[in-house]
Amino acid sequence: MDWNYTAVGDLLTVDHTLDDDTLTESHPCSAPIIEEAHGDLAALTVSILKEHITNPGGIVLSASGGFDSRLLLAALLHLGIRPRLLVCGPRGNFDRDVVEQIGKRLSLEVIAVELSAQDYVDHAERIVEVTGGTKAARHWHTFLYPLKAGLDTDCNIVVGANGESMRSYYFDRGLVSHATTALPRKPLLKRFWSVKAKNPFYPDQLEGLSQPVRDDLAGRGSRRRIDRLVAASRGNDFQSSLDHFYYHQRVRNFIGNGLKLYRQFGEVVAPMTDVRWVTVAKSMPRAQKLGSRWHRHAINNLCPELLSFPEPGTGRPMAVDPGLLYWMKKRGGGPPYADYANWFRSPGFVDMVMDRRNSIRELMSPDLVESMMKSGSVRQISPIAALAVYASGQLDGPYPNISRSGR
Repeated sequence: MDWNYTAVGDLLTVDHTLDDDTLTESHPCSAPIIEEAHGDLAALTVSILKEHITNPGGIVLSASGGFDSRLLLAALLHLGIRPRLLVCGPRGNFDRDVVEQIGKRLSLEVIAVELSAQDYVDHAERIVEVTGGTKAARHWHTFLYPLKAGLDTDCNIVVGANGESMRSYYFDRGLVSHATTALPRKPLLKRFWSVKAKNPFYPDQLEGLSQPVRDDLAGRGSRRRIDRLVAASRGNDFQSSLDHFYYHQRVRNFIGNGLKLYRQFGEVVAPMTDVRWVTVAKSMPRAQKLGSRWHRHAINNLCPELLSFPEPGTGRPMAVDPGLLYWMKKRGGGPPYADYANWFRSPGFVDMVMDRRNSIRELMSPDLVESMMKSGSVRQISPIAALAVYASGQLDGPYPNISRSGR
């Protein structure tokens, strides 16, 4: 195969490709300039929802215990729409517990889906076909839980994609975030990306990588990646630069892949990806983007009752002010929605990757793949599984072209 080794390295280090790159081709893109606009962002969220909903009687909200889905539920209820709540996770999982609490109090139907390792094996090829192999295995749930929910094909699936634009996704650290405005932008970005985009392999594992992959992940290749990430993070200061990267790179590629997967099961409504929403969000003061303060304010305006349910990471009602050190006080919320640490070592999943290990020998040795499947971390196994399934499919015959919409 004619691999795009830079894209492979990006998937291994930052969990997604950049620009319009695929695993076999490089397609640099020019990020459009997003102007700022002022307005009532909560009212705009409601307006965009109303505009894009095509089946008011068939609304399914991709729900969690978090802020974005809570905001969208508030907006839907404000419109008089009572959605079904689709949540992924086992009993005791924070998201599922909170969504079921909300459903019970507000008399909303809850569709709770539990995944298994076998689900990932059974549908790996289709997921990779839709995403071109650029969605690592630990993120395949955005295909699997709508599939297992058995949704009607004419439903509207409402999702909170890009809500993180109003929460300083990469660096939500309260006063520390404010302090970065006084520091030089470029050195701070270099330091940030040096930590964020670390090579996932240990020194003794590098010999198992092919020379092109090793060259891309280590030494000059690593420095080139940091320079690319800094160049893709444009702004007047550290925080606005990360905002730019988030929208133009992560939303475009990582979240874009998730939306493609959702679209296999219904019409996706993602109001926070609408450019009108993005332009107003860009103009909002940083203080509103830290500690999810804007989300709290918007939910309070649209459906204040929803603030009485617990907040992720704290267990306190969402109405409680986050305080100054909120980012240091996070705690777990029961079992995860997906038990990747065990699922990725289940016999079926291991066999899926091992049977395809020769298809990626241009990236890494079969012995390294075997070692990863026995003792590697989730972060290592996740992209390797996607790469192996993708490459195996290409050798069997190229996947048909899938449009950016995924349909």
